[in-house]
Amino acid sequence: MAINFKSAKPTRHPGVLRLPDGRLLVRAAVRQPDGKILTQRKLMPEGATESEAVQAVLELKAAIKAPTPTPHPLDTCQTVQQYCERWLEVRSGRLSPTTITTYTEAINDRILPRLGWMACQDVTRQVIEAWVVWVQSAVQPKTRSQVRDGKTIVSPNSRAGQPYTQDTMRKWWRCLKTIMGDMAADLDVKNPVLRVRQPERPELPLVREQRTLDTDRTGDLLAAARTHYPQHFACIATMTMCGMRAGEVFALKWDAVDFEAGTITVRRSVSKREIRETTKTKAKRVVPMHPELIRILKAHREAQVAAQHAGLKTGLLFPNDDGEIRLPSNMKKVWPRLAQLIGSEVKVGSQVLRRSLNTNLVMAGVDRITTRAILGHTSEAMTQRYAGIGDDAKKDAVSKAGPKLKVVDSD
Repeated sequence: MAINFKSAKPTRHPGVLRLPDGRLLVRAAVRQPDGKILTQRKLMPEGATESEAVQAVLELKAAIKAPTPTPHPLDTCQTVQQYCERWLEVRSGRLSPTTITTYTEAINDRILPRLGWMACQDVTRQVIEAWVVWVQSAVQPKTRSQVRDGKTIVSPNSRAGQPYTQDTMRKWWRCLKTIMGDMAADLDVKNPVLRVRQPERPELPLVREQRTLDTDRTGDLLAAARTHYPQHFACIATMTMCGMRAGEVFALKWDAVDFEAGTITVRRSVSKREIRETTKTKAKRVVPMHPELIRILKAHREAQVAAQHAGLKTGLLFPNDDGEIRLPSNMKKVWPRLAQLIGSEVKVGSQVLRRSLNTNLVMAGVDRITTRAILGHTSEAMTQRYAGIGDDAKKDAVSKAGPKLKVVDSD
């Protein structure tokens, strides 16, 4: 005989209902992290008391809350491609869109073409060593593609035929190392990346970090920006004097600027054409403003109000003409022109200005802890790496710190 659960009447105990025939029905509902509500119900046996029913409700809720165990991928014969697909699916829930893109590109372009067909149990240290050699010999293609607004845009690659940079190879290596480590733990196999050196190219040193502007050149840059690009002057001044990443500058809102305290709180960033309430390092920081920057930003604010700029509604410091997010790519024509105006051989850009402030702070004797706090570096090594100390500065330091030798004429 079918039971009509709709005929059950609630009792004084939440989740406990009584059927017309006197038997008790219990029901438990739990909201899941994704917003869905899972429910379970159970018909109590004849003679069950309300106290027993209340206990049954608690047991049902506990059963719903307990996560369903994910089948452990003990099949070591599965291919690396199958494991990577599952690995990325599991990881995606905890990663930012930018990081997901980085992992996806590394997997599709550098891991699967070489290792995807292999069984996980067959990936040995020798296989990884061969992968490293393959990566080190790779050269850039004639074209490169970017996904914008869901469309793939293909453009010529100015570095076609050139080897990839050390940074790019390190990015691939970090992805492979993480996946292989997780695979070893999941499948209870040996970790094939142990005792394997990461890809490196000694004949191509990391000279990019040495491309910086000294204080005189940064002053020339600001003067040129004020004259030739007044609409971008406040933005460039902020990059120059605060050393923020481009995504952090274009995500700045006026609620982050405290003129009275003379500080800017960096807590947002632009990613995938959207403002995220976090930074690249997942931590906010407070950056002091130079007195001149305070005057510049106050004038910039007054100009926005006087013109009733559309950006006043969004609260952005440096919006586009429509008041929406200005993307870092919007400045790509400005930087080469500024470099030309100041006669700089250095390819000027937001990263160069960031590295320049790093270098100039170190040269001014600012301690590394303070420099890290201003620039938002995650480690001492990062601050040291981006300190582009030039040869002239090194010679000057040696001459100042060296011993004072007394020259004695020989007989």
